[in-house]
Parts: sequence; structure tokens; C-alpha cells
Amino acid sequence: MHLPHYRVRLLTISVSAIALASLATGLKAEEAKPPVAQPVVEAPATPAPTTEVSEAARSEAPKTDAVETATPASPATPVERTAEPAAPEPVQRAEPAPAQQAEPSPAPVQQAAEPAAPPAAPAVAVAPEAPQPSPVVTALREIFAAIEAQPMPRDAQGRAVREDMKAIAAFYAARDFAPVWRDGETWAPSAASAISRLQKAGEDALDPSAWKAPALSAGDAPSVAAADVALSHSVVAYGRQASGGRVNPMVVSRLITAKPEIASATAILEKVSTAGGNAGDVLHGFNPPHPGYRALRAKLAEIRGAKPEPKETPVAIGPGPVLRVGMSDQRVPLIRARFGLTPNEPNIDPLVYDTKVAGAIAEFQRSKGLRATGQLTLQTVNALEGKFDAMPALEGDIVSNMERWRWLPRDLGKMHIFVNIPEFMVRVFNDGQRIHETRVIVGATKTPSPVFSHKMQHLIVNPSWHVPPSIIKEMGGPEKMAAKGFEVRQTKWGAAVRQPPGPKNALGLIKFMFPNEHSVYLHDTPGRHLFSASMRAMSHGCIRVHEPFKLAEVVMSTEPGWNEKRLRGMVGFGERTIQLPQHLPIHLAYFTTYVDENGQLQQRPDIYGHSRRLMNALGIRG
Repeated sequence: MHLPHYRVRLLTISVSAIALASLATGLKAEEAKPPVAQPVVEAPATPAPTTEVSEAARSEAPKTDAVETATPASPATPVERTAEPAAPEPVQRAEPAPAQQAEPSPAPVQQAAEPAAPPAAPAVAVAPEAPQPSPVVTALREIFAAIEAQPMPRDAQGRAVREDMKAIAAFYAARDFAPVWRDGETWAPSAASAISRLQKAGEDALDPSAWKAPALSAGDAPSVAAADVALSHSVVAYGRQASGGRVNPMVVSRLITAKPEIASATAILEKVSTAGGNAGDVLHGFNPPHPGYRALRAKLAEIRGAKPEPKETPVAIGPGPVLRVGMSDQRVPLIRARFGLTPNEPNIDPLVYDTKVAGAIAEFQRSKGLRATGQLTLQTVNALEGKFDAMPALEGDIVSNMERWRWLPRDLGKMHIFVNIPEFMVRVFNDGQRIHETRVIVGATKTPSPVFSHKMQHLIVNPSWHVPPSIIKEMGGPEKMAAKGFEVRQTKWGAAVRQPPGPKNALGLIKFMFPNEHSVYLHDTPGRHLFSASMRAMSHGCIRVHEPFKLAEVVMSTEPGWNEKRLRGMVGFGERTIQLPQHLPIHLAYFTTYVDENGQLQQRPDIYGHSRRLMNALGIRG
């Protein structure tokens, strides 16, 4: 066991002081003996010099040099006293002589003894035993040491858990491994409150299999320490999921470059563990605060509460391929028996998956909220067998769209622009109130619009269009484009094509700039007739706006003097850049399911397949 440095130092001082104290006690005992030589030799606290003087006095009594060296104040008297060792009188005189001379010049004997004595008492007093760590603290240290000794997992999920545990260990180390959820010898109120929220994780469509909340019971130190760590990990796992750490948006699409504000393990533990009885509410606060999220959460509870109790008796179908009409399979008789069916024709093989079986399967799928394809899919088999991992389609849509709210900034901006790509609409909000909306055209399925948040910086009236290389090739190349009025110039990287400002410019008469990695923006368009279509996914990725000058007026509304008339008056006089009074947050989002202002649940087509891929990433098989 290694002692702290300050304890080692104090113990060293104590040992030295005790040794000196013992020596002083021995000297007093020797002074009482009758021979004179021994008191003279043993009296000083530094025996070596005194011994030399005594030996010289015994062997050469007439020599006064040595005596003068030992006691320079009275050279004659000490010589006579040391020359008669057996006489008691010199011994009696030897004691007062140094004492009388101590006033002008303190004797060496007294000087050596005095500094040694004082440290003895305080040294022993200031060296108490350091308090030993409690058994729970010791157990916590051992738990984290064992975790640190384990090899790093190879799978992504395992590595993520290890990183969380590393952060949790650092949190405990910063508090000298004191338990986080204990109040003395009992569990703190924050522990029960946090566990209550963990048990309701399904209300926010979180995955509770990512943690295991412990039981708060009394036990030995290792059990209490293990429960404390388990609760810390559960709280961190919940907080990170709730704040957007469950699925990386880039897994769904490389064009989704949203950056979720994922809470750190330290921030989660600091906030929740110190919230007392409100710990559960604080933990729940890591979910999105947006009204759109809360509305979907309420709808999720509504449709889950409206589910009828299953009346069918589960039947074991077994694994196998997806069955379609005309296929044969050993499981078909089980399905027929489940629905009380017989073959359509007397001569039909009972192993054939015919239209009657497919029709019964389709009806069953509808009753479970699955897609009514009539095909025997894995999800359908799970439902027939009574397994509940098959989530109804509507429920899956709500859950996946709730997850997308976690990818948005917690603060969308007091005033902000919100484009919902599957809805083909753009809206402007101020203080939570919608102040403008209009239709938009978004990227086609082959050239999707990206999903991200940024800040709009300026407008350009009479914009030029610098054509991207991919579109140059699509439009037939530089020569054909030059014949249509495009400006072409050669660079060391190839042909650069520009369409000058004008009524035929692909960007129309105005564009809204928020420089980003995708090189997309909002802009006008000469093809205004396209806005009457219900399916408006037809651009190369940018967002075309139906009423661009009205949108520009709203965007510039915080700057006096700017209105639609003034902006239109700038058309036709070359490119004009107008800086926004303040940069305006803009969010290009993708919500296929949402709740409108009347409280009605709305659904839109999954035009890019983002919802399907997200449900797969979430483990939803609908």
C-alpha cells in the first residue's frame, strides 16, 4: 500500500523526534551517576564533539587548547574540573557553569538539545491516519478497472457503449469514485425518479433494449456499486438516444448532413443526478422540445391506445421464403388451417399458395397495420405467430418521423424558414407563429434535395446561373448550350458555362443564398406552370419557390423600407446583392408524417425512400 507523500513526511518527522526524545531521556539518566567523566561526555545533544574533548582531557589534562575549544568562555576552570574526575565538587560546578554562560553565548549542549525537542509533540499530533475509502467506493474503483482492462469491442454498437463507459468512468473519477445515486446509506430521490422515466422510454419511441435499469434494493457493497454504475449507464444511454444519438443520419443518406446536438455523458449525468425528485423530468427534457415532435408523440400514444386486443390464437408457421400466388410450400396447409380455407379447385395441390390464401393473408395484413400485399413475408409470419416485432405501418411512420426531429437544432430560431421536402412547401415562422407559406419544387428522385440546416445570408436579384458540370452533360454539352445563349469559356478544369441574367434564366429573377457544401439554394423559376402539379419533385436539387418576391419581402421584413415593390423594381439592372439585416436560420427537412395546425395527422409520399431506410436502421419492420 502506497502512502501519500504528506503522510510519509510526517511519519519520518515523528520517528526522528521520538529517537531524539529517547536520547534526551538517556542523557538525564546518565547525569545522576557519580563519575564525572560520563556526564561531561554525555551531556551535549551532539555527542561526537563532546566525546573528543573528554578523551583529550583524560589523557592530557595540562593541555588547555582542547578545553578552550570546547568551552572558550572559561578555559582555566574546565581544565581543573576535568583533571579530577572522581571529585564530586567539579561535577556540581559543571552544571551551573554552562547555564551562567548561556546568557551571553549559549552553550552548544543546550543549543543542540533545544531544537530537537519541539518537533516531537506536534509531529505525532499532525499525523492522523487518513480515512479509508468506503467499501462501495472500493467496489466502484474495481468495476471501472475491470471495464478498462477489457479489449475494445469490434462492432460499432459495442465501441459506442465502451466510449460511453469511458466518459462515465471519468465522471466518477472526478468525484473520487463516490456513488452518483446514493444519499448516505440509501438511494437518493433522483435514482427512483430517473428509473421511472427510463421505464416510460417507449412513450418517446426510444429503444429500451439499449440499457437495463437496475433494481434499487439494499445489498452488499459490490451489489450497490454495480447498481449505481448500471443506472448511470442507463441514464446516459437514454439521454444520448433522446438527443439524436440512436442513428447516424448519414446511414440513411449521404445527402442528410443534419448534425444532431447529441448530449455528452458528462452533461447528462450532471443535470440528471443533481435534480433530486425532478430527475425524471430533466432526463425527459433531452427529447426534442419542438411542438411538431410533441404532436407526433401524442398521436403515437393515441394509436397505441386504440389497438384492439389480439383475439387470434398464435400458430407456428416457421421460417421460409416469401410466398406469392402460384408457389408451393410445406407451410401452406398450416396457413389454410389458420384461416379455415380449402383449395379453390378439388384437384389443386394443397401445398399451392393460391389466390384464396393470398386474399386471407391480405386481410390479415390490413388488420395488423401491415402493407396488404397478400404475400407471406417475414413480418406477416411474425404477426401470425403472435410476435410483436412487426410494427404497423402508420406507427412505424410516426416513430421514424419522431426520430428525424432529433436531428434538428433544439433552437430553430426566433424567426426561421422551414422547407418540408415531401410536402413541397416552405413556411416562415416568427415567435412560433407561421407568417408566410408557399409551394415549392424540390429535387427529383434521381437528384434529391439535401437535408440540413444553415443560415441564409443574402439575396441576389437578376442572378446568373453557373451551370454545374453534371447538368452541362445532361443538356448536351457546351456547344449546344452556347447555341441557346449560354456563355462558354475554357478553363484548365474544362468548359465553364454561364447563363446570364434575364427572364429565361433557370434561376428566374431572384435567388436566396445560404452557402453550403451541397451548392443548393432557393430561387425563382421561369417554369411557373409546374407549381400546379401535385407531385413536385422535379429539380436538380435546389428549391424553386412559387412566390419568390413575396418570400423576399418577408425575409427582409426586419429592415425598414424593403418590400416586394422595391425588390421588383431592381429587376433588369444587372446582378444586385442584398445582405440580410441578420442571418436567418433555414431548415431543409424531410417529414412524411406530421400533425397539421388543426391537429390532424398528415402523411406524404416517401419520395426519396428516407423513411424506409430509417425504419430499417431503427429496427422497425413494418
